[in-house]
Amino acid sequence: MPGGGVAIAVRGWLVMGRYRAAYYDPDGERHAVPTFPWWSAPAGLATRRQLRLQGLRPGRQPIAAQILWRGVGGVRVAYLYQVSLARPRKPATAAQLAALERAMAARRTCSTCGFERSYCIPLSLGECLDCAEGEFLMGKKLGVALAVLAVVWFVVKSPAGSAGMVRELWSGLGDFMNALAGGEG
Repeated sequence: MPGGGVAIAVRGWLVMGRYRAAYYDPDGERHAVPTFPWWSAPAGLATRRQLRLQGLRPGRQPIAAQILWRGVGGVRVAYLYQVSLARPRKPATAAQLAALERAMAARRTCSTCGFERSYCIPLSLGECLDCAEGEFLMGKKLGVALAVLAVVWFVVKSPAGSAGMVRELWSGLGDFMNALAGGEG
């Protein structure tokens, strides 16, 4: 069998596992195109990806064969092209490379802060990780920052050893908030 698959001839019939036999149609009678199971394609045929690794492209040749296999979501297909008819890949022009660079820069630029990051902005967040984290944890961070600043404000404004420290701290927090709002403390 081509490609090193396991097949046994019994009374002139090619016998193999049902899974592989369902996708073995080298003459194209069942699938209209010669069809092979996974790892069973004959030499001289390659997928687009395999051609690209060799620096080739299919050109305008028709599909020579296909590989079928069971995958995630059902039956998967990979089309095969003749390597002998493949053409060399065309190199990208300077304008194409510049357009790709601009597109990647746009994908790395945060819509919230406007900074270009070293990674692509996640589509699920729509903004960089710093902005998303700040928005998510803003309440906690802001609360901690206000509490620390309130304690500092209280220590600076209150006389040492004053009685009713909790009451002073609470009123000191009010004074601090007024001062933040632009009022007189």
